[in-house]
Amino acid sequence: MCASAELDLVLTDLDMPVMDGFELLAKIRASERTQRLPVIVLTTRATKGHLRRASELGADAYLTKADFKTSELASLVRRHVEGAA
Repeated sequence: MCASAELDLVLTDLDMPVMDGFELLAKIRASERTQRLPVIVLTTRATKGHLRRASELGADAYLTKADFKTSELASLVRRHVEGAA
């Protein structure tokens, strides 16, 4: 993570090279500096197991690409960013 940037929110996929979204989420929640940072997962992974694992790791929202609606993502971002302000 960038040490000098202040983040308002993280939008992540589960499928990424080097570090998957679950590992990223665990690292975000393990750090005192970022543990309250809102994290939204946007992924193709639509199983209950993936949703449950993301939830257990502290994801604030979980959206699947198959059901993706820009308005829903915008609403989630607005809610989490404005709620932190």
